[in-house]
Amino acid sequence: MLKKVRRNIIVVLMAIVMLLNTVDTYAKESSENLILLQDMKSVSPSHQLGKITMDIEFYKFKVSAAGKITLSISRLSNRQKVYAVLYGTDNQYLNYELATIEPKNPKLVFYVKKPGTYTFRLNSNTKETLSASYTFEKKSNQGGASYSKATILKKGVKKSGILGSDTPIGKKQFYKFKISKEELVKLKITKGESCSFMDTVFVGVYKANDKKNPVSWGYIYEGQKNGTLYIRNSKNHKTEPGTYYVVVKKIYERSGFDYSLTWLNK
Repeated sequence: MLKKVRRNIIVVLMAIVMLLNTVDTYAKESSENLILLQDMKSVSPSHQLGKITMDIEFYKFKVSAAGKITLSISRLSNRQKVYAVLYGTDNQYLNYELATIEPKNPKLVFYVKKPGTYTFRLNSNTKETLSASYTFEKKSNQGGASYSKATILKKGVKKSGILGSDTPIGKKQFYKFKISKEELVKLKITKGESCSFMDTVFVGVYKANDKKNPVSWGYIYEGQKNGTLYIRNSKNHKTEPGTYYVVVKKIYERSGFDYSLTWLNK
């Protein structure tokens, strides 16, 4: 009788151990899946930086790739202003914004090209304590670094790039397309909005045999969002056959934005 009781107890204990192992394995798998799901998201969760007062505070943060940094301010009243300065990975001055932010949308947006550690310098104009946080969104950067490394443009296929506040003013991005017969080429340019009125993108189109004189060019200004560039260099006001390069650059040193470029089908 005692042997039977002991045998039953052992069976129960083994069942409990198996159950605990199953729960532990499920917990580990669930945790791993959660991490994978978080990694798949392009926008990070909100990260708290700290308090904002009239005293200047410095807050360091890291980004893993080129992308968009959204600085958010909480508990902002109608008459308050927030001063924000962004410093780069080598502590160089990148951007400055004196913003009177509406309480309904208390945000500043910055774009950076390089991964690394950046710094916000923050302070406000009132004694009331505010709170700062940020999110980071990865952005693709498909533009070539030179004419010889130009990215191929195909009809209907959107290509994206980023010119950050840390991108030197002379740094350009290059694209390339070719047409075998006369047609009207239309390029749609879309620019991401940010917090600086200086964010202007220049797009120039050059024939392969003349990289100094553009056959067509245009600008997208802050607030304009997008525009379409028509290349009319033939006698019929269409595009001559040949190979073309599209050059994208920013106009002002302190500006930063992302953009997309599409060769329209129609």
